Amino acid sequence: MNCSKNSHPVKLLIWLISVFLLFALPVQVAAMPMAAEKVDVMVAFHQQPGASEMALIRSAGGSIRHTYSIIPAIAASLPATAVAAMQKNPAVARIERDVQIFALEDSYPWGIRQVGADSVHSTYNNKGAGVKIAIIDTGVDYNHPDLAGRYAGGYDFVNNDSNPMDDNNHGTHVAGTIAAVINEAGIVGVAPEVSVYALKVLNRRGSGNFSDVIAALDWCVENGIQVTNNSFGSSTDPGISVQLAYDNAYNAGVLHVASAGNSGTSDGTGNTVGFPAQYESVIAVAATDSLNQRASFSSTGPAVELAAPGSNIYSTIRNGSYATYSGTSMASPHVAGTAALVIASGISGPASIRSQLQATADDLGSTGRDNWYGYGLVDADEAAGVVLPPADDPPVVNITEPLNNSTVKGTVLISAEIVEGTNPVSSVEFMIDGDPVCTDTYGADGWSAYWDTTVYTEGSHTIGVTATDSAGLSDTDNIMVIVDNLLNQSIETAGLAGSSEKVNPVTWRATVIVTVGPVCEGASVYGSWSNGTSGIALTDSNGQCTFVTGNINKKINSITFTVNNITWEEYEFKPGNDSIMVDKP
Repeated sequence: MNCSKNSHPVKLLIWLISVFLLFALPVQVAAMPMAAEKVDVMVAFHQQPGASEMALIRSAGGSIRHTYSIIPAIAASLPATAVAAMQKNPAVARIERDVQIFALEDSYPWGIRQVGADSVHSTYNNKGAGVKIAIIDTGVDYNHPDLAGRYAGGYDFVNNDSNPMDDNNHGTHVAGTIAAVINEAGIVGVAPEVSVYALKVLNRRGSGNFSDVIAALDWCVENGIQVTNNSFGSSTDPGISVQLAYDNAYNAGVLHVASAGNSGTSDGTGNTVGFPAQYESVIAVAATDSLNQRASFSSTGPAVELAAPGSNIYSTIRNGSYATYSGTSMASPHVAGTAALVIASGISGPASIRSQLQATADDLGSTGRDNWYGYGLVDADEAAGVVLPPADDPPVVNITEPLNNSTVKGTVLISAEIVEGTNPVSSVEFMIDGDPVCTDTYGADGWSAYWDTTVYTEGSHTIGVTATDSAGLSDTDNIMVIVDNLLNQSIETAGLAGSSEKVNPVTWRATVIVTVGPVCEGASVYGSWSNGTSGIALTDSNGQCTFVTGNINKKINSITFTVNNITWEEYEFKPGNDSIMVDKP
């Protein structure tokens, strides 16, 4: 091979010049559009959401996570810039942030004997058979030897599939306290023959969102769940939608039991109970130690209803193992399991079960209900083993007119069917949004009242009817109706006029003028083109607005424009002739 001694310096010089030119020359970099920041929210509507409500979310650039049945709402991710505009839409009742929740545990079960569950098993042969409990948590290791025979199904709302396997341990620990089977190995739960349903709303780190909890409550109502255990919480009030979901599920026959929280002060002062335990429709459970003393971490406040063992609780965890945890998360399943034993003993209905748990609790601390222990330590032996003398039956109320979720206007007749219990009915009170509007004490011609809706705001209102008998026992029925005294007023696309023009030899563009009827100024028109672009325009004093495309390649012969929605004051959008095709010039 013939090599020159000077060839290497020359090549090196050429390479250095090339590198200099490469880094010295300016480089054109296309600007990347920044994605709009999105926030997780729950959008509540005045009516049960359907196709038009989902289209409204999507037209604002949002994505839908859940559409609920238990409340008229949609969980969605919306661009932050779109939230304020959507709040002004007349179809929207409110928009609330989706608040995060966390599993409640401090550190990692003598408690079963402490609450007397073992006595219920042996003395009354009551192990909770036939009762359906949903564990709303991190999932459950349904292959654990102590739990495999009790698992009856569930759903994973974190990953949107039907496999709610626990990837954290928290939910499996809770499940063991409730339902660990009697198999001469491991541990025994409070109600070892219940049917366990795992609803995963917390991820492997033990955190999640209330939007998934609402979806789980939807699932509970649809699948006939009788008790839910909620060993999670947040110190932040998640808003009306979450409370309404728990209330509606409770009214549908689901008893909720929740951990009070682990935010207690060392001296036990203050109101530190979290959510959902704060809600009236939820039993808030505080934690005690083996000496029946308040655990130092246990939250306190007037919402505390019962106490249960929560310190150093031994129970199941994943992969067939066991561990000792502490927290009100560990106290709550003692009460949920006891509730199952009460149901199996023949007491039904959330209110009756709750009364039984309260009446039989072992009073701790100050006499009567207090902020540390509520009514006292849950007592499974007395709650499920003692048959209380039958009480007088209260009356039963059923609102027959108008129908639930119906739309009303003008003067409305409210009628109720009253079935008397042990004692005769003495009065029936009619309420709107909790405020009394009429009391009927006659009833010979039926129980009814008239309601003038014209003095109330448009939108959702609650009608309540309470019947009280001569012994003071009462029952209440509530329904929701939509007041719409503008029922026959709608807004629609009154006309579409399209045109096109040549921009240059290779592109063209289309223009569409939308006319709104009735003619109004300031109406928001939401429109989209068939090429995927969309926009919003406001009508002028002639009730018109204009939409223009960007440049369109000449190879495309036509483009279609569609009016997706029109909003203006209290008017409702009436779909009709909302599309037009514009041909290339």
